[in-house]
Amino acid sequence: MYKKITMHNAKGEEIEVEFLANAATPLRYKAIFRKDLLTQFANAKSEDNDKIKLDIDFLPELAFLMSMQAEAFSNPEVKLDKLTPGNLVDWLEKFDSFEIESHAEEILNVYYGNTDTTSTSKKNTDEQTES
Repeated sequence: MYKKITMHNAKGEEIEVEFLANAATPLRYKAIFRKDLLTQFANAKSEDNDKIKLDIDFLPELAFLMSMQAEAFSNPEVKLDKLTPGNLVDWLEKFDSFEIESHAEEILNVYYGNTDTTSTSKKNTDEQTES
């Protein structure tokens, strides 16, 4: 899923940040950070096991990776296989304090994809008859 999120840079100015999540995201996450993304999500489940805790410590890593994936999609010069954990710090320095955390829900929704649907059923259930 792709989404632009309006955030604030270190100077407090609004900027549009692009995020892209795809099937390769968990594999790239493991290659860069040496941690399993799905395990990270499993460990971040809240006590009611219904929602992800928004104070998760891997959120900046995930946001960084999805931002780099979006950048690489539009700029072939960005080489995702050259990313390191050190690049994360450089990327975070662009943002205001706690900016990533304040957009946690939006960022996680990019990874999970849009769960809302705008499609409607093609079948009219009122017209169905029993056989």
